Amino acid sequence: MLYTIILDTFFFLIIVPLIFLATGVHGIRPHIEHLSQLGSWGWIFFATMGVMLVYGTLFFYGLFINPKRTCQLLNWIASLPLLRLFSQRVTALVAEFEIASQELRQRDRRFHLRAMLFTLLPWTC
Repeated sequence: MLYTIILDTFFFLIIVPLIFLATGVHGIRPHIEHLSQLGSWGWIFFATMGVMLVYGTLFFYGLFINPKRTCQLLNWIASLPLLRLFSQRVTALVAEFEIASQELRQRDRRFHLRAMLFTLLPWTC
């Protein structure tokens, strides 16, 4: 599941700017002529893309680069007074996170290429 989040997020973050470069602002809002006419919804769209970049990068870092540190961070966040209510769920998430990280890091390149291809296919339909 986490791997799917990473693939979908980065595919979206790569394709949307390509569409923007190919079509201009018409690819985002068809009835406007200039970027300054985007209005608040357009800027919310770009802010959302920024948030997606941050969480996609964090998930990638957590699964492939430093899973131990990410699990420590998640446990620390769950220990905060406002979030202690969710600490059992976070503990389960951390256990799944560690298992997923170990499994994904052991996979060969062919597996990852196929995963990218199978992400690309539904997005392009």
